[in-house]
Parts: sequence; C-alpha cells; structure tokens
Amino acid sequence: MFNVRLLVASAAALSMVWLGPAFTASAAERPSVVRLTLVQEVGVDALIPAPNGFGTVAVFESNLTRNGKPFGTFTGTTLKTDVTPGDPAGERRLRTFVFDLPKGQIVAIGTGLYATPQSEVPALVKPTTIAIVGGTGDYLGARGQVTSTRKSDGSFLQQLTILK
Repeated sequence: MFNVRLLVASAAALSMVWLGPAFTASAAERPSVVRLTLVQEVGVDALIPAPNGFGTVAVFESNLTRNGKPFGTFTGTTLKTDVTPGDPAGERRLRTFVFDLPKGQIVAIGTGLYATPQSEVPALVKPTTIAIVGGTGDYLGARGQVTSTRKSDGSFLQQLTILK
C-alpha cells in the first residue's frame, strides 16, 4: 500500500512541475499577433477523380493580392475524406495550403466542408478556419490560423492570423 501512495504522490508532484510554467507566462513572453488579409484570385485548378469519389484530389494555384496589389502566389490541394456519399450537409475535404509571399512561405492544414455535388470549382459551405503549421523566411516557426471565405466572383478572402 505504501508503494501505491508514493506513486500517486510522485505523479501529482510531476504534474505540478509540468503544468507550472504554462500558467506563469509574463506579458513579455506572450506572442504578438500579425494579421494579413489576402485575396486569392480565381486561378487554375485540376480535378483528379477517384473511382468512388472518396480520395478525389483537387489541385489549384492562384495569384494573391493585398490591398489590390500583387502579393505572392497560393497553391493548395483538397482531398475528399468524407465517408458519407451524398450527405446533404456537404462533403469533408482535407485542405493543404501554401502561401508563397514576398518574405517567405506560410503553410496551413485542416478540413473544410464543401457543397455537393462536387463541381469543377470547389465551393465552401461556410467560412472555414484551418491551422497555420509553419513557415519559412520571415514566417519561420509561424503558427496561427487561416479563415477562408468564398466570394461571389469565385475568389477567396484569406484572413491569416499569425502568432509571432
């Protein structure tokens, strides 16, 4: 019985040591937030269908603008991962995005819900947010999120919130 109590006490002490620093960050250690609002223009895309629809890949590339001026390129893929064909709520797709910007790249990954039936131009059902998982150059170690909103002209508003 002594060994069990010692183990429980040791686990509690370890959790206190492990969790302590997470709750004591000073204001100087908190990340700053950088926001970028970009327009992903209508670009070129290709659809690579799978026999049963599951696993269908869309690959696309577009120019990006910021405040109406060129600001890099956008490449991405979506992979149909929905296992419920014909779901009226839409189909789930894994999204991988690369924003190639003047001072480096930002990479984002996550899922989004797309309208069915599948069309040549994927249509998001509603604005969708995915995680920024990294970057290069000035964006080295980037983390944060990207919210994509489809506009009526087929372009997308990409709102990046980057923690630095």
